[in-house]
Amino acid sequence: SDADLSSLATGGLNGTTLVIFNGCETGCTDTIMGNLVDVALSKGAYNAIGWTEIQWTDESAEWMETFFTAASQGLTLEAAMVRADNKVRNLYGNNCSMLSHYTGNVRYKLVNHVIFK
Repeated sequence: SDADLSSLATGGLNGTTLVIFNGCETGCTDTIMGNLVDVALSKGAYNAIGWTEIQWTDESAEWMETFFTAASQGLTLEAAMVRADNKVRNLYGNNCSMLSHYTGNVRYKLVNHVIFK
């Protein structure tokens, strides 16, 4: 929960390459707690992804598969997210509410944990 994550010590996620909050509205901002994505970064995670809308199981599974396939092929996290977002929209329609929210280094690649410029 937001409270559990917020209660982590400063640096509690140091060395964490990527945190994905796979659930409905995990990238939305609460007026009191902020949002999980930003809190994860403030606790030391390098990158974090959440969702700004309600997500459905089939859409979520397709997004994750497409995202990790793209990331394993060397795409940046941002490019892998765009590919996954587009794939889900193409399969489930343009009105698909599952839109990802990302914060971190947009050029970060999971392959070998290196930032490529």
